[in-house]
Amino acid sequence: MRSPSCAAARCGQCSHRIVGAVLLLAAVLVVVPVLLARAHGDDHPIRFGVFPFLPPLTLDQTFQPVVAELSEAVGAPVVLRTKDTFLRFRNELAAGSYDLVLVHPFFYTYAAEMAGYQALARLDQDLITVLLAPPETGIDSIEALKGRVLGLPDELAAVSVVMKIALFDHGLRAGRDVEVRHFQSKLSCLHAAAVGDVDACGVPRFVLAQIDLARELGLEIFYEAPPIMHFVLAVHPRLALDDCIKIRQRVLTWASTAKGRRMLQARGWRGFVPAEDADYDGIRALEARVRQLAMRP
Repeated sequence: MRSPSCAAARCGQCSHRIVGAVLLLAAVLVVVPVLLARAHGDDHPIRFGVFPFLPPLTLDQTFQPVVAELSEAVGAPVVLRTKDTFLRFRNELAAGSYDLVLVHPFFYTYAAEMAGYQALARLDQDLITVLLAPPETGIDSIEALKGRVLGLPDELAAVSVVMKIALFDHGLRAGRDVEVRHFQSKLSCLHAAAVGDVDACGVPRFVLAQIDLARELGLEIFYEAPPIMHFVLAVHPRLALDDCIKIRQRVLTWASTAKGRRMLQARGWRGFVPAEDADYDGIRALEARVRQLAMRP
C-alpha cells in the first residue's frame, strides 16, 4: 500500500493523531491514483531539484553530501537534478518535475502557485544582496549608480528582483536611470566589475563570505539591500507523507550533530528551521511591487 502524499497533511503540523488518521484514510481509499505519492517500492527515485545558483557541475559536486544525507533519511535513492539556466529550471518547477526542491524564495512562491509545492524548511539566516565596485570608480552609494552600468546575475535570480526594488526605492529605474547587464554567473559579474566592463555588480553576500572575492578582486561593498528569507526546501504534493516527515526531521537536526554541522559549514549555512507557506507572504508583496513597477512608464 502506498503512503499518503504530502498533500494529505501539513508536515510542519503532523501530530501522531493526524498521521494516524491520514494513514487510516489512505487504507480505506484504495483507489487513490498511483501518481499521488512515491512509495519506497517504486522504481523512480526522489528527484531533488536545486536551482542553478552554481554551475551544474559545481552544484552536483557541492550537493553530493546533501543528497547522501537525504537518501539515508528516507531509505531510498535521491537524485540531484538542475538546469543550466534559471528559466529552464523555472519551467521545470511549473511542470512539477521535481519531488523535492531547494530554491530561492521567489522561485518558491512561483512553484507553490504553479504546481502546489509546499514549504518544508528554510535556511536559518537572511539572504542579503550587496553591491560592489572598485574604489577608483568613486561609487559610494546606490544613488551614485545613476548613468552607470550595473551588473547582476540572471534576471530570475533573487538578487536581480531585490535590486529592481532597491533602485526604485532610491529614485532610480533599472533600464532608464541605470543600465543593467545580466551575467550567466555571479563570478563573471564580479570579474566584469573588477576589469571595468560594468561599473558595479550585485551578488548575494554569501558568495563573498565563502571565497573572499571582494578582497581578491579589489572590490568594495557600497550598498546592502534589506534582507529577505534565504533558500527554502519544498516538496511537491505527490511526495509520500512519510518521506516528507523524514526529510524535514533530518534537515532540522543537522545543526545539532557533528556530521551535520560540518556539512552546513562547508556551504556557509547555519542550519534549517521549519517553514510554511504563510512565511512567504512578504515575498509575494515584493513580487506585487515588481509587477507594479513594470507597469509604470
